[in-house]
Amino acid sequence: MSLHHSLWLAAVGVVLTVAPLRAGEVDKYLPDDTEMVISVNVKQLVESELFKKNIEAKAREALKNSDDVQEALKDLGFDPFTDVERVIAARPAGAEQDRGLLIVHGKFDLDKFLAKAELVAKDQPDVLKVHKVANGAGGKFLVYEVALGEQAPPVFVALPNKSTLLASPGKDYVVDALKKDKPALKNK
Repeated sequence: MSLHHSLWLAAVGVVLTVAPLRAGEVDKYLPDDTEMVISVNVKQLVESELFKKNIEAKAREALKNSDDVQEALKDLGFDPFTDVERVIAARPAGAEQDRGLLIVHGKFDLDKFLAKAELVAKDQPDVLKVHKVANGAGGKFLVYEVALGEQAPPVFVALPNKSTLLASPGKDYVVDALKKDKPALKNK
């Protein structure tokens, strides 16, 4: 069975077997123009028997097969199987490719992420650029522009705190999310 097929089955199985979900709080980082939200409780998915039986070994093996990924995860002090709690994908209406925001809640060692970003930006400026954006309170936010390849548009990433990572193909979506202190959806 392919990894893609296994992931799909695991996701469907988790959705069908978990207790009914309650409406949760609106994430403060959601863009104001959000029309569609997909929220995945990664921690619950990874802890499910379906994931453990059908996907975990293959996923861990896939990560082990890339020395670059292993080195990056080690440098960041990050384990995607234990450190990610929830992933939220938010999109506005329309088909524009640079709209939307990915919000990852979990555990991030800010010092290690900042050190790795600084090193990569210095050694590989074509892969990572650091943008300093005014935060409105006299300070600056750090927004990272990550080049994914010649054919793909860059992704902008920021870590507002030790439990949140924001990513979007639109820099303005990341900057706007960083400036939010509460949800402000236009279509309530």
